[in-house]
Amino acid sequence: MDDDTTSSCSISDSVDALENNELLCFIQQKGDLIPVDDIVKICADFYGAEDVEKARSILLKYVNQKRLPKQRGTEKEIMLKTVTLLVKVCLDPSVHLPTFCAVNLARLPPVDIDHVDISAILTELSALRREVRAVTQLRSEVEQLRRSLDHARVQQDSEFPPLPSMASTSTEVTAGNGNTFAQLAQDLSTTPGPLFKVQPNKPARKIVVGASTANQHVKSVMTSRSVDVFVSRLHPQTSPNELVDCVKTMQGDINVLDISCHKLQSKYETLYSSYHVNILVDAAHMKPAIDTFMAPDSWPVGVFVKRFFKAKPKDGSQQ
Repeated sequence: MDDDTTSSCSISDSVDALENNELLCFIQQKGDLIPVDDIVKICADFYGAEDVEKARSILLKYVNQKRLPKQRGTEKEIMLKTVTLLVKVCLDPSVHLPTFCAVNLARLPPVDIDHVDISAILTELSALRREVRAVTQLRSEVEQLRRSLDHARVQQDSEFPPLPSMASTSTEVTAGNGNTFAQLAQDLSTTPGPLFKVQPNKPARKIVVGASTANQHVKSVMTSRSVDVFVSRLHPQTSPNELVDCVKTMQGDINVLDISCHKLQSKYETLYSSYHVNILVDAAHMKPAIDTFMAPDSWPVGVFVKRFFKAKPKDGSQQ
């Protein structure tokens, strides 16, 4: 009688010492086999935030609040920090915890061959079989569609025979008078008529500009254009008058109306100076002026010269 009482008490005590939680069961059972970092990563990837919070609330019944405080941060950071605390508490020998069990084996992550979840494998296998059946059915439908297309092509070829090629058409198909259509088209192109007459392109009329020096009864309006030149690598003491004299020396037969020089801000004013030279010439001398003032033989040795283009105003107005 005493033995029966003792055995019943031990059984009841062992039943009371069991508590259902898959996450804590996995930590308890795998704590001595898997490194802590691996356990934390596996649990954070396999379980959700609700599962982690539920496990924390269960452990709060057996430890102090300070051992398992509520974490802050993103959802992923909270899960990693909380799982790390759960592992530390479960592996602490000074903390007396019940034995956690798992009723649903699918909620235990398989980590090795001895703990493979057979139910999960069967579920995946069933899904794979369904996909294979769907692919097989799709293959039969594709074959049936191909046969239908082949039958339609054969029927179309029997009803509509292929047309002769372009090469045979030009030589075999003839008009009513016995000539081929190519000969007929050639005859029509050479025969004058309203439909086949080719109108010649009219030449563009050239602008006439007077060039006589003997006829002085009327005078034309003189038009001018500017040649803007950027001149740099000059001596720091170079004056605008010297640049004007330099341009006059190289102008030759070009009709120069005005020369203006504007000194520009140089990066190193003590080493060199830069100028914007504006040369106003007759419009008729624009091209030779550009060729002359942009020729390297026209400027002294070492002087840097290039075309100067004014910046467009930002407001769109014309300067």
